[in-house]
Amino acid sequence: MATNINTATYDDLLLLENIGKSRANAILQERSKKKILSIQDLKLIPDIPENVWDNLVDTGKINFEPEEGSLKFNHEMQEYVRSLQENLRDKDKQLQSFNAAIEEQGQEFKTQMTGIEAQHQKNIAEIHMQFEEKLVNMQNQFKDNMEKEKVFREEREHHWNKREKELVQKHELELKINQMAPSGIYGKDPTLSEVSVPSKTALLKHQTIPIKEEIKENKVPTVTKNQTTEDRYVKSSIEGPLTPKMSTFDGKADWGPYFAQFCHIAKRCKWSEQQKLDNLIVCLRDKALKFYSSRPVEIKDNFQVLCKKMNDRFGRKDLPHILRRQLQEAKQGSDESLEEFADKVQELATDGYPESPDYFIQIVAVDAFLKGCAKNKQH
Repeated sequence: MATNINTATYDDLLLLENIGKSRANAILQERSKKKILSIQDLKLIPDIPENVWDNLVDTGKINFEPEEGSLKFNHEMQEYVRSLQENLRDKDKQLQSFNAAIEEQGQEFKTQMTGIEAQHQKNIAEIHMQFEEKLVNMQNQFKDNMEKEKVFREEREHHWNKREKELVQKHELELKINQMAPSGIYGKDPTLSEVSVPSKTALLKHQTIPIKEEIKENKVPTVTKNQTTEDRYVKSSIEGPLTPKMSTFDGKADWGPYFAQFCHIAKRCKWSEQQKLDNLIVCLRDKALKFYSSRPVEIKDNFQVLCKKMNDRFGRKDLPHILRRQLQEAKQGSDESLEEFADKVQELATDGYPESPDYFIQIVAVDAFLKGCAKNKQH
């Protein structure tokens, strides 16, 4: 019976001619590697001559039929390989389909990006155009404002030049008057249209020796029977020029300008503290006089303290924005005449808009007057 090389055991191989232990082990090792051996595989085994196999094959002592299990395994392997190939083809188709989808989405994304970029460029162009228009408008507005500012400055400069010229003329006139009549100070007199210049006879009269001696000796001129207490205060002159006619203060105007004028006259007349106090009391009227009369004695008898209290009560300290708020809320009082209310509104408008032109101040004042006028509301 022929021995099947692919199924023979170690003992079966030892029974073959010219196959010993070492050759039997070599055959088993080769079969474990290749699973199924052929005549060519046997001839490649070292240490076994090829003619040994030819003799065994020719005599029919060996054959190479595979075992049933090996055939089944080969068939299963072939089926498995076939299924793997089919799966590979399916995967390849899926991959191609996926690549096609990716390419399609890429084209769509590229189209969208192109549209977005075009819209972005359009938006940038519109924004740039709007910015250019806004810039041109701002430049035009700035140019108009600069022209208005230039006109306003020219008007203001003209106004100040005019005032400066008037002040220079007034100063020159005062110098001429002082040169002609150094012993007199002439104030405003509503009965006179111009400043009265004393005659030469009057000048000579004031320069007589008795008057000089009286001034040197600090003698106060005697008061006649027909002379009132107010005239005595106003016209008294211990030393220095004669006292001009003083303006009164009723508390309705700002205390600051009036006090500056009063101090100037007091300095020119060289008044003492008591003379300043006496002359100030004589000039008080209405609210200011009522305020003075309600003060304690220690305030009434002290010129500096009294002036401080008058400044606290009647001085203008409000900032322009506060005055503008007061102007908006200005209302005519029940005991306030139209003229008084108009003066108050005009003063608030002038102080509230110090840098504005006159026509603007006039418009604001008229508007505030009409809004706060009591008679206008009654109608």
